[in-house]
Amino acid sequence: CSSLHRQHSRHLTPHCYNGVAVSQTTAISASYSLLLQHSFATAFGRNSARYIGVGENEEAQLFYFFFESESNPEEDPFLLWITGGPGCAGLSTMLLEMGTFVIDYANCKGGPTILKLNEYAWTKAANILFIDEPAGTGYSYAKSLEGSLTSDTLSARQTYDFLRKWLVDHPKYLENPLYLFGESYAGIILPLIVNEVYNGIEAGDKPMLNMKYAQGDYELTYATVKGGGHTNPEYRPKESFVMFDRWIRQSAL
Repeated sequence: CSSLHRQHSRHLTPHCYNGVAVSQTTAISASYSLLLQHSFATAFGRNSARYIGVGENEEAQLFYFFFESESNPEEDPFLLWITGGPGCAGLSTMLLEMGTFVIDYANCKGGPTILKLNEYAWTKAANILFIDEPAGTGYSYAKSLEGSLTSDTLSARQTYDFLRKWLVDHPKYLENPLYLFGESYAGIILPLIVNEVYNGIEAGDKPMLNMKYAQGDYELTYATVKGGGHTNPEYRPKESFVMFDRWIRQSAL
């Protein structure tokens, strides 16, 4: 199953499908159609994949996959997921770790990539938005050289801009409790995004984000999995889902 693989580079490079290098546009179409070609693709509600422009002139075009909760999308948490790197695409997390569908390795040896429903998908408990950030990651791109320049603080600012624009287009999720999740290098970016969100709330930015955070109490607000965090949901999916589900429901881990 080498047809879909992790993209660890922050640069735009050819993607490989069934051993054939294809363009970025072709790769986007192939990836999304791979999900939609299955008869069960819409079994648990709506999903989408699009670009949102961020920055003063929308020079950075950030790509996302969104999957609605399989349980109660109107009330379940709304989760923004950032894969680490920096420069790793959200598609790798979706298909190798905790997305609605995962690669069925047992049935695609030497042949086309086959997907199967993930028994321990995190979408069983939350609405999840996978974002490719910064520009140059996965399917996200820049319209100019200026738009390709990035830093941790700029990436956080653009992600906050992206999140607000996404919620303007999807207002039904504004009241859902917002959680920010990620792995690896995302542990550096996420606190910066939280700071952008918090400052935006204090400044009265619209739309108002319903971010879940604690101040001046004794709740567990931050947790890490040491070592290769991305390997835990890939090789111990049941335990990872139980931990995640307890976390968002504020139960004992």
